[in-house]
Amino acid sequence: MGFRSLQQRCDNMSSSVLRQRLLELVDACLVEQTPEGQYVLTALGKDAYRALRPLVRWSDGWAAELAERSRAGGGEEA
Repeated sequence: MGFRSLQQRCDNMSSSVLRQRLLELVDACLVEQTPEGQYVLTALGKDAYRALRPLVRWSDGWAAELAERSRAGGGEEA
């Protein structure tokens, strides 16, 4: 994906912040830039994505539950 596409997917994050984050991901060997200027996951980045995906699904469910409790007026603690 190109820089502008990434910026749009990141809620129009400032270009300087996005550029810094991409440099950090490249330095960490999670992302690489193709000769065409596209950013792609490396094999290590793909492994990280697969490992983190279940946590993202869990956090989405957690956020939905918290939002539902908030809408219902419940602030119950466990």
